[in-house]
Amino acid sequence: MRDPIPPLTMLVHLSQPLADKLDLRTMPYHVHEILLGFLAYYFILYGLSPAISQLVCPKTYTGFNWCTRLNSDTHWVSKIQALFINGAALYGFAAGYFLWDLQVCLQHFRICGAGALVHATGCSGYNVHWLQQKPFGNYYGLSFILYELSTPFLNVHWFCDKLGLTGSKPQLYDGIALLFTFFACCIVWGTYYCEITELPMWLVTIYLVGNTALSILSIYWFSQMVKAVRKRFVPAEEVKAKKDK
Repeated sequence: MRDPIPPLTMLVHLSQPLADKLDLRTMPYHVHEILLGFLAYYFILYGLSPAISQLVCPKTYTGFNWCTRLNSDTHWVSKIQALFINGAALYGFAAGYFLWDLQVCLQHFRICGAGALVHATGCSGYNVHWLQQKPFGNYYGLSFILYELSTPFLNVHWFCDKLGLTGSKPQLYDGIALLFTFFACCIVWGTYYCEITELPMWLVTIYLVGNTALSILSIYWFSQMVKAVRKRFVPAEEVKAKKDK
């Protein structure tokens, strides 16, 4: 990984014993970037997102209950990181986001649910341990980050629902972009990158099992996205009539 920010000697020394114990050979030289990313996303969640929401749509945001406000703030974090991470993944910032995601899912388990926690645990462990800091498969790790190309459209879709724009043309155009990018990046691209060679069998197995599981989840999520977009733009009577035929 490249280093736009030189490693801090103190952090290198402090993290070296843990890195040696876990056999994470490159972690001491990137721990400052991981911490910076984690703290930046935490600031967006509790500082920047509420401030922007109260500035742009104060009545709507203040009218949300606590759960919906948290969802709104986490969608802001997700959107910002997705726009930022596809380039910044080259510099190790993805690990900070995955650790932040894990922490939020643990802290707000009743809202996020078991599915989000399992996903966050898998992504943080898989990305931080195996792909970046072991190091193993950095090339594939950067390709994996392309999954995030569909995330901005997913977040826009959610915000359209909350801002009274359900069924509007902007949501329609966004839904088309969401389905296209998700299918292209997560299903086509993700499946294509399942093939890796010239590595120990145990590493290949770990990679393929993880990637296959994610591909299965992606197919399921894509089917749910199609249903969600269809529900907003196809009248219920028309859907029922087609089923009856």
